[in-house]
Amino acid sequence: MARRVCNVADCATITDGPRCDEHARPNANARGYDAAHQRESRMWIAKVRAGELVLCWRCEQPITDPSDCHLGHDDLDRSITSGPEHGRHCNLSAAGRNSHMS
Repeated sequence: MARRVCNVADCATITDGPRCDEHARPNANARGYDAAHQRESRMWIAKVRAGELVLCWRCEQPITDPSDCHLGHDDLDRSITSGPEHGRHCNLSAAGRNSHMS
């Protein structure tokens, strides 16, 4: 693989991958998506697929599309699973908001 400059703006580190070690994203397990999380996520998706009433823990509205059902984490402590939530609107919007807080 060709070496290149890290993808992060203003980082001039040469790396083998898209990002240098400092800016590399932690793996899924380190981000809280372990085997137990995956099992619980599949369980909620199966409930939505079966037509059961599953409410988003963030907006309290029904989740009707299995492909839009995510299993969310607490915003402050990723070791806490909060429950099912809409993927596109609730989960990803919260992640975007949290990435801008520091």
